[in-house]
Amino acid sequence: MLDFFRTQSPQYQASEILSKDNQVVLHSKVSIVTNAKDVETAINALYFGLVPMLYAEQSVALNGTLVFLKGKVFIQAAHEFYSNQVSYPNDGMLTEFRGQYFSELPHRYKRKLLEAEIPVTYLVCSSANDGKVDSFRKLIDQLLDV
Repeated sequence: MLDFFRTQSPQYQASEILSKDNQVVLHSKVSIVTNAKDVETAINALYFGLVPMLYAEQSVALNGTLVFLKGKVFIQAAHEFYSNQVSYPNDGMLTEFRGQYFSELPHRYKRKLLEAEIPVTYLVCSSANDGKVDSFRKLIDQLLDV
């Protein structure tokens, strides 16, 4: 039997998860490719306060780094925007953001995005056995795909 428990974390501010200083780890067997629509969706959700529940594992092996299990595309797209790797789409819904990188936005919009709340549910596996941890992740992947 797997020893694990689920805890609901408090709401995070986007700046706590998406800042350049924090490492974002996406648990995935394939690399995640985002597109302009993913970026627009993520930034719109942050701007309007409509962020979906994300699921993460806090990795002991990675010094407490959040390893996202569900919401990977959302986090990747938002992270790429916050770190100026991509700009907001030219045809995006938020006209003030169109074609701009995060660093180019007026201060009031940056602050609004950085203070946006991101709900994260932690799924914690308390076993140090690598086989059990792999089984835990497979089980979680199956449950979150439902």
